[in-house]
Amino acid sequence: MDNQFKISGWAFTVYGAIVVLAFMFAYYYGVTQYLNVQSIPSGIKLLVSLLFVVNLLAFLCGIYLLKENTVVHKFALP
Repeated sequence: MDNQFKISGWAFTVYGAIVVLAFMFAYYYGVTQYLNVQSIPSGIKLLVSLLFVVNLLAFLCGIYLLKENTVVHKFALP
């Protein structure tokens, strides 16, 4: 049987991987090298952490869609 969620699985996986890597790169070079972490407001840290988790979830949903998990498509593709 053909995986009907293959294209969306690849899209979620590629998008999630690129954004997670961009977040890690930006955090390492933007925050740790040039800024003091304590000088960033806690609301901004919370927002960045929340966006990181959402994009990591998109990456994981893409992987599970590629593995043909029948439950994750209800969560990933509402």
